[in-house]
Amino acid sequence: MDTDEKKINDEALSGFAPSHPLVKQYLESLSVGSRRTLLPALQRIAYLRSNGKDTVFTHNWESIDTNEMLRLQQKLLEEYKPATVNKMMSALRGVLRYLPPIPSLKTSSAAHKGRMIGDLAIKALLGACAKDRSPLGARDAALIAVFLGAGLRRSEAISLKTIDYSSNEKQLWVYKRA
Repeated sequence: MDTDEKKINDEALSGFAPSHPLVKQYLESLSVGSRRTLLPALQRIAYLRSNGKDTVFTHNWESIDTNEMLRLQQKLLEEYKPATVNKMMSALRGVLRYLPPIPSLKTSSAAHKGRMIGDLAIKALLGACAKDRSPLGARDAALIAVFLGAGLRRSEAISLKTIDYSSNEKQLWVYKRA
């Protein structure tokens, strides 16, 4: 490692408190060039989440949840191009990979395999679809609407075919699939 690389490496890892191993572990797993790129992305996320109070090194990364990630992504899309937001969210997911695993809860065999998503998450999904002006955005929004409106199971939604929809009668036929 030459002296310039060592200097960048030291700068990217300086300022860590022992109580913040997540960011340290994540950055140590990256190349020097990636550290230089992703450290400011994580700094911006810490700044936004804490209303300017935290740095990347003092932020409580453990407190983020899925709904907050969606809100954060929407907020970042207001300021940055989608490719930049994807990079920033990738850095955040990279940090969160170093969280300790949550102990599994014992559940009955009748427990649901899926999970419920909240109104905020649904709004974020539909907002992302609306911003996508391609046919894929319209398709995704329609699929979300069908899921929500008809209460379909994943297997039923996946097995939908174009022939199952009648535009004249404005009907969608859903068949119970085995």
